[in-house]
Amino acid sequence: MSGAAFHRECQRRAGLRIPYKDFRRAFCDIFTPMRANLNLLRRLSAHHPTALLSNTNPIHWRHIRRAYPLSDLEPDRGRSIRSAASLLRLTAERIAVDWLSHPPG
Repeated sequence: MSGAAFHRECQRRAGLRIPYKDFRRAFCDIFTPMRANLNLLRRLSAHHPTALLSNTNPIHWRHIRRAYPLSDLEPDRGRSIRSAASLLRLTAERIAVDWLSHPPG
């Protein structure tokens, strides 16, 4: 479901009328950087294949990619695989294992 569709559905179910931009800002306000986790990811990715997985929707995923300093960690590895998992009817973990075992290129 796209971010805009999610916004419309939330408005419909909650009876809200809030502009998409304001909704997106409020909806992403739940994230707090956990420096220890980010540092651990950096240390691990220096020696092991890593992937950033997300079971969130496109609004959160876009925010996470913009707000967290992970651009130095092979940005093509960071991807939302939820839609791929549902399309293929596989678990996200299985797709992640395959991704890490056979990285592109």
